[in-house]
Amino acid sequence: MFADLRFIVALLATNLFSSAAGFAGIVLTTTALPSPSEFKASSPTVNTINLSWNPPKGNFTGYYFYYTYGSNSMPEKPSMTFYDPSASSFLMTGLKENCEYIFQISAFAGFPPKSVASERSNFAFETTAPGRSYPLNIIQATSTSISLEWQPVDGSVLSVTYNLSWTSASTQRSGSKSGITTTSTTAYGLTPGTEYSFTIAAANAVGSGMFSEQTKSITFPRPPFNLTVTSTTENAVTLSWLLPESNYTGYNVYSTLRGHPMPLTARFKSTNTSAKIIQVTGLKPNSDYIFQISSFAGLQPSFTAESERSNFAQATTVPEKLSPPRVINTTKTSAFLEWIEADGEVVAVTYSLSWTSNNISNSSTRITSLLYNVEHLTAGTEYKFTVRAENSAGLGEISETTMAVTVPDIPCNFTTHTTTETSVKLSWSLPDGPASGYNIYYALSNQSLPTNKLIRINKESAVSFLLTGLASNSKYLFQLTSFREVDSVFVESERSGFLSAITIPSTLKEPTITTLTTTSISLKWKKAEGTAIIVTYELAWNSSTEEGADRKSDITSTSSNVTNLTPGTRYSFTVKTKNRAGVGSPSSSTVSYTYPAQPSKPLLSRALHGKITTLLVNWTKPEGNVERYRVKVYLGHIVAFDGETNDVFIVATGLEPGAAYVATVAAISGDVQGLEPDKSSANRTSPPTPTNVVLKLPLTGDGTTHLNVTWKMPNIPFLVKSYNVTLTSSQGFQVTKKYFASSKSPTTCLVGNLKPGEVYEATIQALTPSSKALVASSDPSLPSNSQSTGYTSSRLHYSWQPRVVNKLKTSKDFTNSENTSWELLQDFEFK
Repeated sequence: MFADLRFIVALLATNLFSSAAGFAGIVLTTTALPSPSEFKASSPTVNTINLSWNPPKGNFTGYYFYYTYGSNSMPEKPSMTFYDPSASSFLMTGLKENCEYIFQISAFAGFPPKSVASERSNFAFETTAPGRSYPLNIIQATSTSISLEWQPVDGSVLSVTYNLSWTSASTQRSGSKSGITTTSTTAYGLTPGTEYSFTIAAANAVGSGMFSEQTKSITFPRPPFNLTVTSTTENAVTLSWLLPESNYTGYNVYSTLRGHPMPLTARFKSTNTSAKIIQVTGLKPNSDYIFQISSFAGLQPSFTAESERSNFAQATTVPEKLSPPRVINTTKTSAFLEWIEADGEVVAVTYSLSWTSNNISNSSTRITSLLYNVEHLTAGTEYKFTVRAENSAGLGEISETTMAVTVPDIPCNFTTHTTTETSVKLSWSLPDGPASGYNIYYALSNQSLPTNKLIRINKESAVSFLLTGLASNSKYLFQLTSFREVDSVFVESERSGFLSAITIPSTLKEPTITTLTTTSISLKWKKAEGTAIIVTYELAWNSSTEEGADRKSDITSTSSNVTNLTPGTRYSFTVKTKNRAGVGSPSSSTVSYTYPAQPSKPLLSRALHGKITTLLVNWTKPEGNVERYRVKVYLGHIVAFDGETNDVFIVATGLEPGAAYVATVAAISGDVQGLEPDKSSANRTSPPTPTNVVLKLPLTGDGTTHLNVTWKMPNIPFLVKSYNVTLTSSQGFQVTKKYFASSKSPTTCLVGNLKPGEVYEATIQALTPSSKALVASSDPSLPSNSQSTGYTSSRLHYSWQPRVVNKLKTSKDFTNSENTSWELLQDFEFK
């Protein structure tokens, strides 16, 4: 500490003197300084060398040190300045290890750069010790040796040796190797599979440096031996071996397919040191593998030692479980199958195909192809097939089941039984072997049979079927198959031979009437539908008046004329068709009447007495049947009367009196009316009765023997030629006068030759050229001395003048026994 302090003080003083001299212009001068003597270097370490000397006499400031190493030249300038003139030694630090150094020293006075130095001392030589060696590198390891290398230590000294040492914690053993002149060596005599820690230190003439950091390595363990394959599956192989005679931590298992290089990386690793068996999984089925095993020591992935690999062991994995075989096709007695080739590298693979039916097992083995036709099977039978592959390692697992059904037999004795318009009954015999049901294919004979089934009968015991919904009068072709259906598998037999059948014709629509006569009816009808040929038609009819039916067969056209019928008779007609299959049902009935025969020519005569607007028409019934008659009475061309009757006569009413009429009569049966005969001879109705008949005393002449009669005729379309005017007294006296008609209305006639004082009743009869008189009574006439002054339908008003002097007017109402009122006015004169 004191030396360092002196060094600092001297340095400060030198600076002060320099500054003062500079300012004052003072230049310091000294005499030559003596050099230090007996300069030595000693006590070297890695980075230090101790320097010592004898200080010179005189005044000086400090020392200059000069040094270099190796082959370098000594520097001209000081390498270091030491400000302690009293010091006689100095520990030089910061040196490089393992270097040969050369030192010199000189004393100086003053302060740089104005200092003065003595001559340099003698040379002092010394070498620094080696430094700490670099870590070792493992070059190679075997089961009993480890080879190492390292980098040379730093420094310029070449004559360096190395000392190697090692220890094993697991074996508590150590070793060393010294005087190594190279930078690599091998440690022998080590224990297999053991971890060792290595260090190295460099040494030169001065001494030994520090040992390097530890480098660890492991000797290779000895490999397992007698590697053997004990068992195989489709994805795994079991290996066994004998334990190695060394230390080890675990095993590495290597595998590769035959023909491929063995990988550098282990497939499996196990740390079970006591294991002598392992199952290698994840392998490809049906493949040849090569295996090796090695032991290793160490657990860290980057710090393990692996032994040599064992002997080779070869194994073939078992074939994998195949996919179920696929049924390509089946026949009645065989099934043709294929399957997918077993995956893997092995070519020499055989296949075992097995099948069962009704719990009966059969098999065919060692099939080298991927196809096989199983023969001698039973028709319509369910079979279950499996397949498995086999190689030198053994049999693979059995595949899943494939179900196949052999084609059933064709049903035999396929025939038809009965046919109708829209149906055919088919029958057959059961086939040999089982069947689930039957398919019926059918089509019209002019069409192709369908490929898809039209009718499915899901009944294995069925031997007949009524096929409905067919077209009438048509020829059909049929084929029959049997089928087996098990789960989702459907197999159908071949089709039977063609079977034909014709449906019966359908019922025709009712025939249509085309013409009618009194004894015949013509009919027509539509042709029957269908593809078959109609042979004939049959027409049948019956009447309402006759028992039984008549028929007309073998009609080849669609019309016919039926003759020899009864006039006016109701007939019912049906028609039906016939083909080779049979006769169709009769159509609905068509009903018609024949025309009735003509009645006789009608006769016209006047009706009952007093019916002036009626005529009687009568005639004779014709041959045949008549239900009623229609009578028409004509006035000119106008129908004045139109009526019907069930009798052979009718009274025509509502006619005009006194008109000339003719009549016709037509016979009717049902809605058929016969022809009308010629019109009858003309005849007239009775003329009408005059009205408003009035009896009056004449205005002039003798009123005792005469009465004046007036009347009125209705408007009629004919002319009345004359009248008969008859007056009859209450005493039975009667006078008749014929009066020829005039155009005047009312008509007046004076009747004489009457008896005085009698009461008369007037009857007026209008006469036509061909009519007979009808009596029409008027009201009773007045007394001889009376005068009619008024007339109504129920009352006459009379007044008269008696032959007396005094006039007395009287009136009185008289009511007759029939409630007929009479009002009488009587005037009296009194004298």
